[in-house]
Amino acid sequence: MACTQDGERRARHLALHDALTALPNRRFFIERLTHATALLEAGEPARLAVIYLDLDDFKPVNDAYGHDIGDEMLKVVARRLDRRVRSEDMVSRLGGDEFACLRCGPVSRPELSRLARKLYETIAAPMQIGNLRLRVRPSIGIAVHPADGSTAATLMRSADAAMYAAKRSRAGHVFFAKAGEMRRDAMHADAPAPQRDPDDRAAGAVPA
Repeated sequence: MACTQDGERRARHLALHDALTALPNRRFFIERLTHATALLEAGEPARLAVIYLDLDDFKPVNDAYGHDIGDEMLKVVARRLDRRVRSEDMVSRLGGDEFACLRCGPVSRPELSRLARKLYETIAAPMQIGNLRLRVRPSIGIAVHPADGSTAATLMRSADAAMYAAKRSRAGHVFFAKAGEMRRDAMHADAPAPQRDPDDRAAGAVPA
């Protein structure tokens, strides 16, 4: 019986986690988000936010250096994100170069904006992979319950739409706005594409 239970727990863990980064996967993230929204009452102040992240120009990294380097970059990004958020928050790899963070508890736009800037700076810091010194920058979309959606599906759509607005404007992060006018933070506008550091040195450990 114990072996059967251990096997079932292991199978569920594998089903709910990303094989490459070991982060919770999209299925697990949606499960947690659905559960969290179900606990919130109508009219309750904002206590939940979805932060959707996509890496800008990630494809050129794979094209220039190969998928093995791209995979290592995703692992570095995953570790950096996981270490940057609170233990009660959830970071997930949704698939490809897309990640998400579930922020629970009282949330405000200024606090979420500060967090988004920290996540941006954390991801954008140079990383050493083999003998390559690379940088990649994220576009970040933010949706807040209940203003931007009261269900997991609507919150994900709102955060995804805000992320694409950030990507189009080359802004660091954007809050979803129902009127279609996304509020953008111009601090990180015109972020350049990932590039090899011209001062590249010998290989070293990948910073986390």
